[in-house]
Amino acid sequence: MEIQGITAPPRAAQLFGVSPTPESAGDFGKLFADLISKLSALQADADRLAAGLAAGEAVDIHEVMLALEKASLGLQLALQVRNKVVEAYQEIMRMQI
Repeated sequence: MEIQGITAPPRAAQLFGVSPTPESAGDFGKLFADLISKLSALQADADRLAAGLAAGEAVDIHEVMLALEKASLGLQLALQVRNKVVEAYQEIMRMQI
C-alpha cells in the first residue's frame, strides 16, 4: 500500500485569480490627486443642490442632505489622510541615520 503525501491547498489568490500586488499600482501622488478631484466634484454637487434649495427650486431636501454629508465625509477622509502623511513624514524626519 502506497501512502501519498498531503498536498498544500491552493492559495486564495490563485484560486480566485487575483494577484497579490495590483498590476496598475500608481504612485501615491496620483491617487491623492484623484481623491481631491472627486472631493471637489462632491463639494460642487452639494453646493449646487444647496443653492437650488435656497433659491426655492424643486429640490428634494433628502437629496441635498445626502450630498452635503457625502461632501463632509469626503473632506474628513482627505484631512485624515493628510494628517497621516504628515505624521509619517515627521516620523521619518525624527529617525537617526
